Amino acid sequence: AETRRAYTLAISESCAQLSRLSDNLLRITRLESGKRKPLAEPFQLDEQLRRTLAAMMPEFRRRKLELSVDLCAARIVSDRELLEQVWQNLLRNAIKFTPEGGSIRVGLTTQEGAFRVQIADTGIGIDESAQKHIFEKFFQADTSHHTEGSGLGLSLVKRIVDACGGEITVESQLGKGSTFSVTLPARPRG
Repeated sequence: AETRRAYTLAISESCAQLSRLSDNLLRITRLESGKRKPLAEPFQLDEQLRRTLAAMMPEFRRRKLELSVDLCAARIVSDRELLEQVWQNLLRNAIKFTPEGGSIRVGLTTQEGAFRVQIADTGIGIDESAQKHIFEKFFQADTSHHTEGSGLGLSLVKRIVDACGGEITVESQLGKGSTFSVTLPARPRG
């Protein structure tokens, strides 16, 4: 019975990973081909971030990660579904690459017609030479986790942020963690 449970769990995790991979490939392909244009719908960005964090709390607890959250109220007009993918991917990476007992900070601020979301972790960090490539398809800065990902998450994040008229940057130092900053217009431009 114990062996059967272990195999069932392994199969379930592999299926979930394969499902995320195919979903990410489809989203990237649609964005690149122009078949999926971002929607412009009003919603509360701060509430979306809170819901995403709440859904991931079991992962934070399992890894014994400290979470600090500082979100201003933010009504945005953008693509709710696509942006949710951005937060899920960035938070999954922060959790995956932060050692047990580390911390993750999520902040949301407003600045002249735009909002800035920062997700900072005390994880393993990203080598300076790798930072130039992290938004490329299939690139993995840390190959020790290659079985846990496909190298598509940050590529998808970049394409979504670009499609929504925003910008994403990273600041990172090996052994000290990473901070991903996403700046989005409060309303679509043009």
